[in-house]
Amino acid sequence: MIKKLEDNDVFEAMMLMNKTITEKKHDAYKKNEYIWIQSFMSLIEEQRKENPCVLVIGDYDSNNKLRGFLSASAFVNSYDGKYVMDVRDCIVNHDYKNNALLFIDYLML
Repeated sequence: MIKKLEDNDVFEAMMLMNKTITEKKHDAYKKNEYIWIQSFMSLIEEQRKENPCVLVIGDYDSNNKLRGFLSASAFVNSYDGKYVMDVRDCIVNHDYKNNALLFIDYLML
């Protein structure tokens, strides 16, 4: 099940982010917890305000456990005036199969 993430989902998203980074050894990112949480919370707050340029969604299994999440925001390109989607996070729990496909299906709706 895919649903919008809210305030009370932040800790679970943070734990999944840390699990993914630790397991896959993403050395390219030296994540600062404070900066990431602040940015993530600002997206959740904007989504709560129903900002159409923000999307923060999670994929949950039948036990309501977060399997993955996506956070993104849109902005207007200053060169051509077209909207651009800036995907900030696309994190999946690698213990599950096919969960990345759910986000692709959701975005294609």
